[in-house]
Amino acid sequence: MVGMIARCIVRAHPILTMAACMSYQRLLAELDLGFTRLRNRVVMGSMHTGMEDRFWNYPKLAEYFRERARGGVGLIITGGISPNREGWLLPFGGTLNSVFDLRNHWRLTQAVHEEGGKIALQILHAGRYGYPAVRCVRIGVEVAHFEVQATRVQHGRH
Repeated sequence: MVGMIARCIVRAHPILTMAACMSYQRLLAELDLGFTRLRNRVVMGSMHTGMEDRFWNYPKLAEYFRERARGGVGLIITGGISPNREGWLLPFGGTLNSVFDLRNHWRLTQAVHEEGGKIALQILHAGRYGYPAVRCVRIGVEVAHFEVQATRVQHGRH
């Protein structure tokens, strides 16, 4: 992808290429973060494709990420994945809630690593808009537009 962009710029206008190289001299340089190294500083931000919300789409999502890593992206950030069922963005949305979810997430990681890229899981809790939504009983504020069961919180734990 990065190589493809550079080739397109060169073909489009040699002066733009020179300006781009001068302005972003470190874009394609390796980056040492201490705990890991990125092959360059090109980051693919989170794209909520909808594929992360259905387990049967993970093989297709793995190939989607693989293509981007093969194209030269240094770090890919996944679409939002809920840490638990209370944080679902939609019913039965993507989670990393149990050992059963690990297989699909491992598939994504493996595909990106095989192409020399890195991948970061975006943990996204839907908060007050989650399914099932939680009613804030303590201060008497309803945070969902539908009936929900109250949860009991003790000492900051659910």
